[in-house]
Amino acid sequence: MANGMLVRGVFRREALRFAYAETTELCRDGVLIHDADPVSAEVLCELLTSAALVSVLLDGEEKYSVALDYHEGKAGKWLADTDRFARVRALPGNTRLAGEGDRDAVFGQTAGIRVLKFAAGKILNSGECDVSMASPAQDLAMFFCRSDQVETEIRCAQVFAPDPAGPVRFACGMMLQALPDCDLAAFGQVRDRCETPEFHALLADGAMPAGRKLCGLAGLIGLSGSPENFHRETEAGPVYHCGCTPETMKRALLTLGRDDLEKLFEERGEARMECRFCRRKYVFKPGEV
Repeated sequence: MANGMLVRGVFRREALRFAYAETTELCRDGVLIHDADPVSAEVLCELLTSAALVSVLLDGEEKYSVALDYHEGKAGKWLADTDRFARVRALPGNTRLAGEGDRDAVFGQTAGIRVLKFAAGKILNSGECDVSMASPAQDLAMFFCRSDQVETEIRCAQVFAPDPAGPVRFACGMMLQALPDCDLAAFGQVRDRCETPEFHALLADGAMPAGRKLCGLAGLIGLSGSPENFHRETEAGPVYHCGCTPETMKRALLTLGRDDLEKLFEERGEARMECRFCRRKYVFKPGEV
């Protein structure tokens, strides 16, 4: 089984866009980088997989930044970025959620989400709204429904392993979006079928080949998987990727100002920085900044 893959396409008759991603490697790397406990790992995997799925909506140099603020719960603030190649990175909120209580305690009753689309350092559009699904995947879907007025469903599944070196056995997700000619009442029925135990069980099956699984998932939610109706393309697999470099970290260090930098080098002989997204450490000596 491949650790990462991304499939995009349409169900022509039903006028639905879809994306399916297997994100085992992406999620494993994210959990290990951020040392997330089992409960936090579930939240993080959902966020990473969701970000990979919405990458199919991007073109060229466009990127998405998704910020979730579970301000009423213990989860706190979470951030994920993705580009059109499903190169994803994340900044979790609370990575120690085990023992913090039930879902209401973790997520609260309501939360806020903000999504930015940007390219070449410029914001192309942005939106924000309140959400209440207590799930990064479904909260992101709610954002598209409310802010972008595009009916959207996102479902994710994770299977974990008692292995410190490989805590994620399998992770995947599926996104469905209504195109302009979609029958929204029919889409509502599709959404309801995505909630069934049978759909989730098949989605979480890491042993089944992706092509066979996609046809099975389509059948469970009432869509035709015939070749005439079901068009799909395979993209590059999602990966955890942080674009930090010594140059970007130097620019961040320069925000301290000359006086504070000189004092830092005088006291410590060097400046140490850690990227919050990938935990990569940087050390700068006097004269390098």
